Amino acid sequence: MRILLQGRSSRSISTSPGGDQVLLEQTARALRAHHRVDAVPSSALEPNLDGFDAVHLFGIVRPQEVWLQARNARRQHKPILLSPVFCDVTEFEAAERAGPVGWVARHTNVDTFEALKVCGRAAHNREWGKGSTAMFTRGFRRMEREIAGMTSLFLPNSWSEWRRLAHSLDLVVDDRRVVVVPNGVNLEEVGLDSVDPQEVARLEHLRDSVLCVARLEGRKNQLRLIEALQGTDLTIVLAGRPTPNQTRYVAKVRRAVQSSAHTHYLGGVSAKTKRALYALARVHALPSWMETTGLSSIEAAAAECSLVVSPNGDTREYFGDQAEYCDPGDPHSIRAAVLRAYEKPPSKELAHTISTEYTWEHAALVTYAAYQRVLR
Repeated sequence: MRILLQGRSSRSISTSPGGDQVLLEQTARALRAHHRVDAVPSSALEPNLDGFDAVHLFGIVRPQEVWLQARNARRQHKPILLSPVFCDVTEFEAAERAGPVGWVARHTNVDTFEALKVCGRAAHNREWGKGSTAMFTRGFRRMEREIAGMTSLFLPNSWSEWRRLAHSLDLVVDDRRVVVVPNGVNLEEVGLDSVDPQEVARLEHLRDSVLCVARLEGRKNQLRLIEALQGTDLTIVLAGRPTPNQTRYVAKVRRAVQSSAHTHYLGGVSAKTKRALYALARVHALPSWMETTGLSSIEAAAAECSLVVSPNGDTREYFGDQAEYCDPGDPHSIRAAVLRAYEKPPSKELAHTISTEYTWEHAALVTYAAYQRVLR
């Protein structure tokens, strides 16, 4: 069985890496290792598909690229599987974006706003292609619906994500076209047994911290986390690369870090450092405006951190009552959730569930079964 796993363009990945690319890479790795699938990752938009049995697409929120990939597969008569990684950030854009971008988000429709975002990425990151031009003639939502129409089987990471996607695109909710593939963790990378003692010793001053591992951007809400914990004397640690298209937000976070004696911004960190940070942290807080689950939240739970998350998205389906939930727009709610999490022990039950049910190996097993189903 030979499957092409297609994600965002290499230019997009290099400027703004994210969970969709992690999902693609980890799925391909686990499939090759355990299920004898020739899983080939690719960022090409219109490749020759001779020799491939099917195409597995990742991410629908930048449809201009996935649309080209789906049309290419359809022309070459290959079945299409789609992992949507569907994050609808409309609420965040309207509520939190400042300046001209915020005004546009609040006073235009989603098609206009997304088209302008495409222009912004073209100006800042030189991300422009055939699909970008097509968005201006077809529209954002229409492209998403056309991708859904070409899809043979949907592979959301939860039933919650599937329901959100179907509602947003006005799809017929046909659960027979859905196989839920859970997000996962690599236990070798985040398990407590894999922590480097020397790295822990180097970072010992960050013990019992409130950690947030995420790209530095408005949707992840690090600035409000800092504001919410002012006056608590809790150590806050932020780890993640800044998002290049949100320079104003990144600058605000940097100023907030500099004005707080208890807040540390480490930038992008290595896998070794991330393991040590999870081991040292008492709470992992990701008060995002929207997450399908938040891969770092799953990793932190596996490393036995207490969790604070937003209920926006699909987090409740993963964490149930084993996490503290907060309103991302309310600093008092974030503060209360963090303090609750800080005072109680981490959930060993959740850590066990993740180590058995939410691994990339388990996700690959379900994905392999989905491939077999489509090819039958």
